[in-house]
Amino acid sequence: MTVATEYKVPGLDVSVSPMHPSEVIEWIDSRVGQRTLMLNHNLHSAYLFNTEPEFRQTYELADLSLVDGFPILVGVNVSRVAHLAAPLGGRYRTGSCDWIDHLTQSKFVRRVAVIGTDVDSNRRAARRIAALDPRFVVEMWDGFGELEALRRNGYRGLHDFRPDLILLGLGMPLQERLIRDDWDLLPEAVIATVGGALDQLSGTQAMAPRYLGRCGMEWLYRLASDPRRLSHRYLVEPFLLGRCLGSRLRHKVHHS
Repeated sequence: MTVATEYKVPGLDVSVSPMHPSEVIEWIDSRVGQRTLMLNHNLHSAYLFNTEPEFRQTYELADLSLVDGFPILVGVNVSRVAHLAAPLGGRYRTGSCDWIDHLTQSKFVRRVAVIGTDVDSNRRAARRIAALDPRFVVEMWDGFGELEALRRNGYRGLHDFRPDLILLGLGMPLQERLIRDDWDLLPEAVIATVGGALDQLSGTQAMAPRYLGRCGMEWLYRLASDPRRLSHRYLVEPFLLGRCLGSRLRHKVHHS
């Protein structure tokens, strides 16, 4: 059984457990049949975590938070080196598409619920996941009308499906808000937030070559592919995060 080692990322106040994709699948297998929450952290989530108290509350429910951004992995390695441990390689930066592609290794995941994005992208992502393994049974709800109906009925359709794994791709912070508000209504399953991964799996958004994530360059590929949507996240938010953390540090020093 894979044991999750948690690290506090220096300066960002977030905690993560670095795993490579095969370890993620082993961890999921160990939690099938239990209501379990698997989140992830990158600079975007770190910014929301430090500026939106309600977003932070969802992370307090998490059983596991993966490293989904190369700067987060760098922070983990700073902590490891400070404790005389060897730094981790790039494969420990694991995006949702990375571990989803390894679902064929799962011993226990057979029923997968795909929730999020629009109808067309949702269906195409679900078909791609179903094609990974003939044993998979995949049910799907888009992130708009179908999800609204599902919530109105207390997630009865989702409970009736009896998923082992729920992929929730509404984007941040909508998916985290839904989890916080509806946690007690969700079924006994591994619930994984996957952000825009459904649109990448469906081909609606360009998926970066996976090696770029391991060397810290996926953000540049995504920015070039969709500058209008992602320029604020990649070019502005890091500075806003730095200003927020700097202000907090000055406040702490002033009152110490």
